Amino acid sequence: MAVTNLVVRSAAHALLACSALLLGGFAPVQTPPTITSVTPSSGPAAGGTTITVTGTNLTGATGVLVGGGLATAVTVVDANTVTAVTPAGTGQQQIRVTTPAETAVLLGSVFTYIAAPTITALNGVLPSTGPTVGGMPFSVSGTNFTGATDVKVGGVSATSIVVVSATTITAISPAGTVGPKAVSVTTPGGTATTTPASDMTLSNVAVPDWATPLEVVPNATVVTNASIRTAITAQQRPWRVRDDQTGIEFVLIPPGLYAMGCSASDVYPCAANEFPIHTESVLPAWYMSRTEITQAQWTAQMGSNPSTFRSNSAAVPLSSVPNRPVERVSFVAIQDFLTKTGTRLPTEPEWEYAYRALTTNAFHGYPATPNGTNDDAELIDIAWCSRNSIYQTRPVGQLAPNGFGLFDMSGNVAEWVSDVYEPYLSDSFGGSGPGPIGSAARVVRGGAWNNNSNNCRASRRLAYRPTVRMSNLGFRVVKEP
Repeated sequence: MAVTNLVVRSAAHALLACSALLLGGFAPVQTPPTITSVTPSSGPAAGGTTITVTGTNLTGATGVLVGGGLATAVTVVDANTVTAVTPAGTGQQQIRVTTPAETAVLLGSVFTYIAAPTITALNGVLPSTGPTVGGMPFSVSGTNFTGATDVKVGGVSATSIVVVSATTITAISPAGTVGPKAVSVTTPGGTATTTPASDMTLSNVAVPDWATPLEVVPNATVVTNASIRTAITAQQRPWRVRDDQTGIEFVLIPPGLYAMGCSASDVYPCAANEFPIHTESVLPAWYMSRTEITQAQWTAQMGSNPSTFRSNSAAVPLSSVPNRPVERVSFVAIQDFLTKTGTRLPTEPEWEYAYRALTTNAFHGYPATPNGTNDDAELIDIAWCSRNSIYQTRPVGQLAPNGFGLFDMSGNVAEWVSDVYEPYLSDSFGGSGPGPIGSAARVVRGGAWNNNSNNCRASRRLAYRPTVRMSNLGFRVVKEP
């Protein structure tokens, strides 16, 4: 009889060998499994991710564990592959596969559970109103936005999605129909959808063909007067837009009637050229640049910067210098800028109406004091003037805006308007109009960084030759809808 040699490598193998001899043969020895990888390596905390585990000796696998949770739908594809569906879980968890031989653990690599995103319940989407034509930048706030792959408005994907941080996403709204639309954010952790309080409402407004809408309806924290918000909304145009060519931001000024002329402050009486007080009608609606034209905006169009304050200071860091208002620009030089940008200067009646924003006091209102004030001491809340500027211009838009959302109407730099200077001769002045470009003095409105509160009043009027250039004199522009 032939003799067969039996090699026993361990107690377990000895037991199997003995059993085989007793049965007159050999029992197969099952090799322990190994795991080399798992894909995908992450998924939602809610579970439900189908994973593929690769390795060796996975035949007969009876279970897949993700951390302490038992996966479902375990399928042995072959000796090297097992698929399964992850259970719910959190954090990073090791993968284990159990076979009749033993359990294999994937060391040095884990399956990461990704927390589901959430959208802030109140003001989670801003602006909360957009145009039906789309094209409006908006932001979504919430949690767990890292890796976001899609943002939808009313089921339609937004464009230009940028994950700013784990709590903020920006995007451009798609076109849609009138009415409230749910906003959703999809990440590897799942999809979050707004509650009705945070939905985006689409409105049928006429967006200028030169602009990108930024806010369709007036921001109530800025335009605090409900009558003004109603008047703006009635124009069926976006309240705040950005010019696509220049990047200049504009706000819509609704038409109206107002009393133009003398508004004395507690300290300063009116000058003779602020009389008589007369009724002006300003029609139709127009867009006015929200700030004075900056050095960056001027240089982009004109190729050079004439300003005095072109350097940084203790009050203005170097990065903010381009946002100082441009100055030392004459009325004559401005005309080329207007031609290049398709804009114009405001008329004198338009300028004062825009300054006042339905207020009648010496100084315009702002969110904390919506009706304006005659108190010269309160000027520093709205204007860079001799009391707070440290005798230099400041970056635009830093102090409180007026009731239309305009900044620096009272100070920083005085502003050219289009009119030839003339006295008010009657109660139906109407404005002198632009007239030909010549030597006639032009009207200048608003205070400046080196002025006391007298020049910062709503009705204060000055006049300069059109060739004058000064370090406290700049401008803002108007564009038709």
